[in-house]
Amino acid sequence: MTPVVLLMTSLAGATDWSTPVKQGHPTRALLLGGSGEGHWNAGLSVGSPWVTATTQVGLRGGWTPIVEVQSASFARWQPAVGVGKRWIDRSWRLTGESVLGWTLQGEPVPFRGPAAELRMKGGRAVGRFVPYAHVGLRSSRTIDHTEDTSGEVLRSSIRWETSFSGAVGTGLALGDRIGVDVGADLPWIDVPNPSLPGLHVGVHGGWGRTQ
Repeated sequence: MTPVVLLMTSLAGATDWSTPVKQGHPTRALLLGGSGEGHWNAGLSVGSPWVTATTQVGLRGGWTPIVEVQSASFARWQPAVGVGKRWIDRSWRLTGESVLGWTLQGEPVPFRGPAAELRMKGGRAVGRFVPYAHVGLRSSRTIDHTEDTSGEVLRSSIRWETSFSGAVGTGLALGDRIGVDVGADLPWIDVPNPSLPGLHVGVHGGWGRTQ
């Protein structure tokens, strides 16, 4: 984590702390959910084991369509589309999101099928530092096949996987259209089997309206 700390320290030193942060800053939009109306935001989070790319745009009434792709160690892929809604947006923000997508995982434990996830994002919505927390519940379905030695399918059965997702960390709003964050990923894949936590570094950008 030493290179990450050095990077965050150097970015903080280069930031003009006297300039107010605009309400629709990309770091707030991606970490806390809910882009402002007319705001386009994109983010890339790189870590171990999770990598996530996200694009979203704000509509009227606090609604935010979302397109994202997640990968765990580049062995498990989770593309999805969804929508978010800001519930509270004052000095603290709370956003609910729902997404529909697909789970793609090969050997040694293949898993391919539809998935749905409900999650909440929240944190501090004022100032340059953006502490945040995420929690989510994901349900995925696949069909397991039992084959004979010739490859003929003998029987098929549906298998469900229930997962919890989570993350905590702190973002840093830099200029009007860019920011970064560092955080810990706290997944629980295929409950009740335990999962190892991970770490990530993210970068966020925005275009369109910035007020």
